[in-house]
Amino acid sequence: MTLLAWSSQARGFFAGAASPGNSSDKDLARCWYSEDNFRRLDRAQELASQRGVLAINVALAYVLCQPFPTFALVGPRVLQETRVALQGLDVQLSPEELRWLNLET
Repeated sequence: MTLLAWSSQARGFFAGAASPGNSSDKDLARCWYSEDNFRRLDRAQELASQRGVLAINVALAYVLCQPFPTFALVGPRVLQETRVALQGLDVQLSPEELRWLNLET
């Protein structure tokens, strides 16, 4: 069965909109702020730094590199956000990296 990943980029959580002490965006905080998600963000930033991309690209690649069919729904508001998102198509993640990003290892 195919997965249509709604909010595949987590409403900007992985694009720098998140900060543990900042909950000005109540919906972002309600949906995404958790200790585990901030650990995932740290790992996405670490892997992005190693790959020379942004954490948001790693987040998109995480959805697209699953071992089952996926479609990542993205909602860019401006053309530049589309350009940034497209870079995630070039990021390939191994099964080990997928598990690491999901806090399984």
